[in-house]
Amino acid sequence: MTTRTSTRPPASTVEVSDGEILIRIARPAPVASGGSAEGSAASSGVVRDSRAQRLAFAARVDSFAGVVMWHRYSEICSLLQERFAEAQAGTTSDVFARVYDPLCQVAASYATAAGVRQYTAEQFVERAVACVERIPAVGGLLRDGLIPDAWFARVVEQTALVDDLALLALIDAEVAHRLMGLGGLSAKRVEAVVAAVVAEHDPDAVTLTREQVKAYKKVLVNLAQRGDVGVDHYRCGRGRAYR
Repeated sequence: MTTRTSTRPPASTVEVSDGEILIRIARPAPVASGGSAEGSAASSGVVRDSRAQRLAFAARVDSFAGVVMWHRYSEICSLLQERFAEAQAGTTSDVFARVYDPLCQVAASYATAAGVRQYTAEQFVERAVACVERIPAVGGLLRDGLIPDAWFARVVEQTALVDDLALLALIDAEVAHRLMGLGGLSAKRVEAVVAAVVAEHDPDAVTLTREQVKAYKKVLVNLAQRGDVGVDHYRCGRGRAYR
């Protein structure tokens, strides 16, 4: 089934189907000014409109990146869920899969495919889980191009300490509702809205600074003896348990 979302009429669209993501972006062409004074006066309005359209294109064409990123997160989260299902069922015969936590497995595979460090890959996987499972309403804003990925990543940081899933769902819905009602969003405004909502519903989960979040999310490697295979079980995480 194909869905179409028109984001900048008349020609800029994104079509998503099971087999592809097709993006069509209208690129405005420059208009030359008239050579004579009379011609310049007549075409000045057209030139101004053309320049405004070109400026808008340069400033906002990356809004289409949100839907692509959302689908990237969705695929990674799906892969992670498959790994968890295999681990719980005990059906895998892969030694790597038996020894390492599913999040580490998916992150390691992503790190190899994307050419990034393991820590960067784990952050990406965590954002994917947040986008699809923890804060899907805010993830929808990313998909619709209302917030860029950098702002979404900050929302993930600010809600990372909320452990009550019912409360997190409430925070997610309220943050998305408030952001959709605001005009002229900026990184600071988004951060302030999220901080206010989290403080209202779960004061213990408020994150004051990025530095505090980074310290809390520092990579930990825990050893837990697995009696069934007789080897140490390595689990990676950043200050919270993954089930």
